[in-house]
Amino acid sequence: MTAISNTLPLRFQERDALSRVSRESLRKLAKELGFNETQTVHFALARLRDELEARQATALTDDITPAQLAAIRRAAPKAKGKILSSLI
Repeated sequence: MTAISNTLPLRFQERDALSRVSRESLRKLAKELGFNETQTVHFALARLRDELEARQATALTDDITPAQLAAIRRAAPKAKGKILSSLI
């Protein structure tokens, strides 16, 4: 049985670009955030995850047309019974 490694080696670049970051930039970010470098990488990845999940959730709701929304509302169970008394 082989053990699965929980480490991820990072190879830093000389300069920052859209899809890469320099070690110096990571150091500056860590100092600004008050994190160590590992915490900074985890924080950045967690923020990216949250942003992508929010974008996906928004995309799902944006794709629903008014006709589809009306059909969903018609298919939803209707409330039965009546209110016998008020809480106020």
